[in-house]
Amino acid sequence: MAALSELFTLIRAEVPECSDPAMEFAVRSAARLFCRNTHCLQQTFALTTVAGTAQYTLDPGVELSILAVRGVHIDATPLLPERYELLQSIPDMEGYPHIYALSGETLYLEPTPDDVYDVTARVALLPSRSAATLSDSLVARWDEPIAAKAKSMLMTMPGKAWSNLERARLYQQQFVNGMIQAKGEVMLGADSTARVVANSGGGQRLWP
Repeated sequence: MAALSELFTLIRAEVPECSDPAMEFAVRSAARLFCRNTHCLQQTFALTTVAGTAQYTLDPGVELSILAVRGVHIDATPLLPERYELLQSIPDMEGYPHIYALSGETLYLEPTPDDVYDVTARVALLPSRSAATLSDSLVARWDEPIAAKAKSMLMTMPGKAWSNLERARLYQQQFVNGMIQAKGEVMLGADSTARVVANSGGGQRLWP
C-alpha cells in the first residue's frame, strides 16, 4: 500500500504553503471519487460454503470499503442479485443457492446452502473515509488523474495563496479524462487494478 503522501510530489509545487493534512484529505477524496465513478479497483473473494449457513463476511481490510458487487458465481454459474430487504422476506429454505444480496460487508446466499460449494464474489472497492494509504497498483496506474482532482479541489479553496479557478478547471478536465479511460478499460475487461483473491475469513491475499 502507498501512503497518501506519495502523491504530494505531483501536487505540492502548485499549491505552495498548503498543509499536509489538507493535501491528504484532497488525495483521499479524489481517489474515492475516482474509484466510485470507474469501479477500477476490484477484489475477488473465494469462499467455501458451510451447509446451513447463509451469510459470509467479505473483509477488504480497514483501508478499503466495498462499493458494489460485480458478480457472484458458484463454479461458472452466476447467481442473481437481489435487494437485501427482499431477500429477508423469503421463507427460509436450504438448497443450491441461486440468489445473493450484500448488506455492508456480509454476503447472503439464498436458498441457504445445503452442501459445500465453492463461491467467488467480485466486488468494486474504494478507499475508506479514514484511509491513510492507497493500493500500490491504483497509484501506479492512476496517480496523475487522482492528483489532478486533488489539485482542482485545493485550487478552488477561496482566499488561499494557491487559489486558481482557471487551473482548477484544467485539472478537473484531466481528472474527467482519466475516469473516461478507466471506465473504458473496465468495460473491456482490463479491470485488474489491485485485484485480490482472499479467503472467506479475510486471511491470505494473493496479489497477481
